[in-house]
Amino acid sequence: MCPPMHTTTLRSNESAVPQGAAADSAAPLPPALDAEEGSIDIVREGRVHYYADRDAPGTPVLLVHSINAAASAYEMKPLFEALRGRHPVYAIDLPGFGRSGRADRPYTAEGYADVIERVIVDLVAPTGGGCDIVALSLASEFAARVAVRAPELVRRLTLISPTGLSSKRPPPVVDALRRRFFAPLLRVGPVGRGLFALLRTERSIRHYLAKSFVGPIDEGLARYAWRSAQADGAEHAPLNFLSGALFDPDATEHLYAKLTVPTTVVHDVDPYTDFGRLAGLVDHNAHVRAARVAPSRGLPHFEQTQKVAELIAASGAVDAQDVPAR
Repeated sequence: MCPPMHTTTLRSNESAVPQGAAADSAAPLPPALDAEEGSIDIVREGRVHYYADRDAPGTPVLLVHSINAAASAYEMKPLFEALRGRHPVYAIDLPGFGRSGRADRPYTAEGYADVIERVIVDLVAPTGGGCDIVALSLASEFAARVAVRAPELVRRLTLISPTGLSSKRPPPVVDALRRRFFAPLLRVGPVGRGLFALLRTERSIRHYLAKSFVGPIDEGLARYAWRSAQADGAEHAPLNFLSGALFDPDATEHLYAKLTVPTTVVHDVDPYTDFGRLAGLVDHNAHVRAARVAPSRGLPHFEQTQKVAELIAASGAVDAQDVPAR
C-alpha cells in the first residue's frame, strides 16, 4: 500500500465534450465529466485526477475506466450520470490517462491496484466501510486485486467485460517471451512512438471503437478519446499495455477465483476477448454471479445504460443461470 497523499479540489467550468475531432490538440484536455474535480498525489504513482458527485447519501461508488491507447474517465460517463443523485459517485483517470499525470515510467498492474486502494482510503471512503467498485475491461483485474488483498475496502464489485476470463490463453513460454523481448522493444523511442502515432489517429480510434458498439459509436467518446491521445506523454502508459505487461497471466485463478466480496460480471460479446472460463468461475466461487446484457460488444453501459445501472444497484443478486454456454 502506498503512503498517504495530499488532496486538492476544484469545480469544473469547462465543457465536458470537445466540439469536433479537429479541435486543437495542443490545447489542454478539457474535463471528461461535468462534476467536481480534484487531484491526489500518490507516492510512486504520481498525480491522480478525479471527478465526484457527493450529493447523495449511501454507499459510494468508484468508477474505473479501461486501459487502451486513448482511455479516460469519459468511458464511465454514462454510469456516472446514471448513478449521481442516487449514490455518492467518483470516477478517476488512472495514471497515464486523461487529466492524470503521464510521466515516462513503467506502469504496472500492482501500481494501478495501489492507486485504486489509496483513492478508496483517502477519498471515496475515508471514514471506513468501503465502497462499491465498477471497473471496465482490464481495470477489472486491478479492482479484483484490491478486493482480494483488502476485502474490507470493497463492498461489491461490478466487472464490465473483464479481461482474464478467456479460454484462449497463450502458452506460458509465449507470454514470457513477449514480456522479455517485445516489452523492451516498445520502450525504444522510435519504435514505441511510431506505433502509438498510428494508434492515436482519429481514424484508428474510431475503427477500434466501432468494434465495441452494436450500433453507431458514441461521438462524444470518440472525440474525447482522440483529444486524450494527443496529450503530451499519452504514449507511455498505453505502450506498457500493448506489451502485455499489465495483464495477469492467469487472472481467473490468481484473482477472480479468490474473490470473497459479492461480484457481478456484466458481459455479452466482446471483440477483444471471450468469457469461456466464466461459467466455471461461477460454479466454483459462490461470490461471483454473471449477467449477460445483450446485445452489446464490450461497452454495454453506453448502449444499455439503465440495465447496467440496475445491475450495479443489485450487484450480487444476479442468478447464476444467466451465465451463457460457450
